[in-house]
Amino acid sequence: MSDSPSLVVTCPHCSVELNVPAVADLSQLKCPQCQEFLDGAVPIQSASGPIPPHLHPDAGNQPMAPPPSPKTGFQIELDESDQRSIRPPQKGLGKLGIIASTISLGLFSLLVVASLMIRFIFPDWFTPEIVADTVSVQVIRGKYEPPSSWAPAPGKALRVGGLKVKVERIEIGPVLAKAGTQEIISSEDQNIMQVYISLENESEEPFDYTSWYGNEFVVGETTVSAKLTNRRQELYSMLVFEDVAGIYGHVPRAVIRGKETLQDSIVFELPSEKFEGEGPWRLELPQAAFGFSGSLGFELPESLVIRESALGSSPMLGNE
Repeated sequence: MSDSPSLVVTCPHCSVELNVPAVADLSQLKCPQCQEFLDGAVPIQSASGPIPPHLHPDAGNQPMAPPPSPKTGFQIELDESDQRSIRPPQKGLGKLGIIASTISLGLFSLLVVASLMIRFIFPDWFTPEIVADTVSVQVIRGKYEPPSSWAPAPGKALRVGGLKVKVERIEIGPVLAKAGTQEIISSEDQNIMQVYISLENESEEPFDYTSWYGNEFVVGETTVSAKLTNRRQELYSMLVFEDVAGIYGHVPRAVIRGKETLQDSIVFELPSEKFEGEGPWRLELPQAAFGFSGSLGFELPESLVIRESALGSSPMLGNE
């Protein structure tokens, strides 16, 4: 027995009901009763399902369904393998980034090692150049007035704007200096007076200090510098060593902060080896060294003199 679907139709000639295959072309089948073709036979019902559209009685009168409207754009369905191939790139360095980073790190390490080796082999290349003290000019507004009185040293200190200035001692003899090789040397000249001065900041505000040694100051329209005279009012020349890195006890410039004390020195040339009977000396110090327009005056007794430097003897200045 066939499982194919069938239809019940009525022969248009003898009206007999017949079971025919649903897929059959009725115009090619003959009625077994009247032997006429079943062309035009009307299906009564389907024995195994709905009537096919091509055999429906009204099939010829029904309008055809309009074709589906075309969709705009593209719709692409991708399987999993396709989706993996177009996934957005993951964040990170990637192989090229890792290689580039490794090369950069290696080059940086080589540069560091090379720099250290150069510093070790050629240390002088990285040593700051030592510049000898030179005469400079500090400009201060106001009118300069020389000292009207002289404070006896070392017992008397003078105060200006919270800064206490005091003469500590005097040394006569060779000056100790530091050569460019950092070696301590001494001057050949023995007729040198080196005056040591302390500056104590008793206030909380800092003072910008420029040494009296080797410097000139302009106060108003007057150019002034530290002066030393003997009891006959004879002026001693300030002595500046320009071929050394620095002299012992001297500070070229500094910021004296609150409650700090600074020691500096000034060097003068004596006219002769004999200094006895030349004192007391008078020392004039312009206050322009720390920003004021006035002056300080100290009287230095011969009893304040020390014949040798506190550091003792050293190789002579200018000798190798």
